[in-house]
Amino acid sequence: MSSGKETVRDLCNAMFDLERKYDLLNFEIEGVKVWQYMRVPIYYYLAERIGIFQAPHVKKSSTLSRFSRYFKYFSHAMVNNPLLHRHQVDEVVIEHPRTVSFSGEQVDIYSSFYVRDLQFHNVSYLRLDRSNVVAGQAKTRDPRRRFIAIFAGIAKIAGLLHKTRAKDDENTKMKMVNDDLFHQFGISFDLETILTSGVRRFKVNYFLYRTLFKRVRPKRLVVIVSYAYGEAIAAAKDLGIETVEIQHGTFSRYHLGYSFPSVHLPLDYFPDRFMAWGSFWRDMGILPLSDEHVEIYGFPYFNCLRARHADIKKDNKQVVVLSQGALGSKIADKIYMFREALGGFEVVYKLHPGEFARWTEYESLRKLAELPNVQIVKEGNLYEILAGSSFQIGVFSTAVYEGIGFGCRSLLLDLPGVEYMADLVDKGLAFVVRDERELATALEQDDQLKAFDAEAVFGADAGSRLV
Repeated sequence: MSSGKETVRDLCNAMFDLERKYDLLNFEIEGVKVWQYMRVPIYYYLAERIGIFQAPHVKKSSTLSRFSRYFKYFSHAMVNNPLLHRHQVDEVVIEHPRTVSFSGEQVDIYSSFYVRDLQFHNVSYLRLDRSNVVAGQAKTRDPRRRFIAIFAGIAKIAGLLHKTRAKDDENTKMKMVNDDLFHQFGISFDLETILTSGVRRFKVNYFLYRTLFKRVRPKRLVVIVSYAYGEAIAAAKDLGIETVEIQHGTFSRYHLGYSFPSVHLPLDYFPDRFMAWGSFWRDMGILPLSDEHVEIYGFPYFNCLRARHADIKKDNKQVVVLSQGALGSKIADKIYMFREALGGFEVVYKLHPGEFARWTEYESLRKLAELPNVQIVKEGNLYEILAGSSFQIGVFSTAVYEGIGFGCRSLLLDLPGVEYMADLVDKGLAFVVRDERELATALEQDDQLKAFDAEAVFGADAGSRLV
């Protein structure tokens, strides 16, 4: 059954309306404001059920290989257990799990410059990382890094031993939300199971983070993805520790991790302060913080690499397509439909890392790969490609902003999530193309795009003295 409402805008507005109607951001089960905590996972779950985004690809493995992987994983987790760290530190930094090679090191591009700044000023710190080292995602070694994989394992075990049971009035409210969502989108939705499992996970992780913070006594907690660490933020706030988030990607009025139009008060699981890339993000007025609590920090990683590629000459006939894991097949279908308009251009089709092993599952992409003017790129240098391209085609990835920063004329496909880019479109920094005719026209009339203020979006070249 389909309601015909299959856009990010429709889903977000429906969730905003439900939050107002039922005061969901203050909805508690066993003392946990569980909708606030589970808001983003619920959004992605619904988006997949409705058909807005694709479900993530899961690679199956044998029982033996899974056992071997789990054994290595938890052995490593025990040895690097953060609860074994007994020294007081000034700051705790929860890194992004993604690892990128930069200046001969494997780093988290969002927090590495911040940590280098701490080192420069002799500020003591503890890094927490949830990346899977066993899977080959290891960052360059730092003796002040611990891994929090064991927290997830403990939470799973605790979930087997204790079941959360909602009260009658709580179940009644969840049923009403279920009924509203079914009426609007035509999908069945077991909100009780999702939220009660979230309560169990929150309480276990809250206890673990609180225990850690009481042991190492930091003055500040810095996170890269706040909506992934609500338990840590809550534990820090309860202990009087300042909480801060460093921006890790784009956001808009339709990003459920940052947009809370139904409330104006500080949120329990949102940081006290936000370190934004540039004034563009603060001036959106979306964050649930006052302007004085939003610091303009910059995106040092991007600014450094942009400077390194400044001498690359642009090819007026090169177009880069920026794929995204959640929209991979839909993007490929659109580009194949538009292949005639792109016939006079060299098309560099840049895959998302999550698609490297599965791009051949997209029928349209297999057909595109056979065309003489299309190059499928897996691990090529994205910034080098952007620097050499005159046009970019995407939907809503951070790479679109980066491409504009490299001077690419930007065309957005009319696919789910393009709503995230409304501010760029409103400012004339990108065009939405709905059919092949519009794409052909946009490729010919590129002078309509306005100049891009890279500093407003990515800040000054902060941190360059650190590399």
